[in-house]
Formats: sequence, structure tokens, C-alpha cells
Amino acid sequence: MRDNDLGIYCTRTRKFYYLETGDVYVANTIDRIKKALIKRGLIEFTDKTFIDTENYKVFSCKDARLKDMEMLPIYISKHIQQTVEQRKLEEETKTKTWG
Repeated sequence: MRDNDLGIYCTRTRKFYYLETGDVYVANTIDRIKKALIKRGLIEFTDKTFIDTENYKVFSCKDARLKDMEMLPIYISKHIQQTVEQRKLEEETKTKTWG
């Protein structure tokens, strides 16, 4: 996650969702997040709610962190999820050394 990456704050669940892509750059992140949230039933997107901004708001990851929002990743693939989780685990073990 980069500070300038965009994500969606779902007003119903009061959580901020961002697309976790690891080191890979991906365009159209908002469109991908929106489709994932629609599939999960967290936001609606029909012809009538095409520009409905009451269900969700778009923020950068930096703004979401500054506003102290609960941030949840949407992984672009299972491989990226495993890679990111492994990297976090390795960072935690490095900081817990007794030396």
C-alpha cells in the first residue's frame, strides 16, 4: 500500500477498503475495489445509484490513515496475499530480536 493509492470508505460498515497489489502497479484501483465491494454486497451499484456517493467515499490511503479509519485490504490475487502476509511476518520477527 502506498500513501497516494486510492481506496473506498464504505459508510455502512465504516471501514476503508484498499487494493493490495504488493510491488506491482495496477491502474483503475477504484473500479476494481468497487466491483469487489459490489460482489460482497457492501455497496450497491445500479442505474439509479450510478453516482450515489452516500454509500461510499473515495480517499487516499494517507487520508484514511490520518482520519484513523479501520483499513482492510482487498488482495488482487491469492499469491499477492501470501506474499504480503509473509513479508509482514518476516518484518515482525526481525523487530522482535533480543540482540
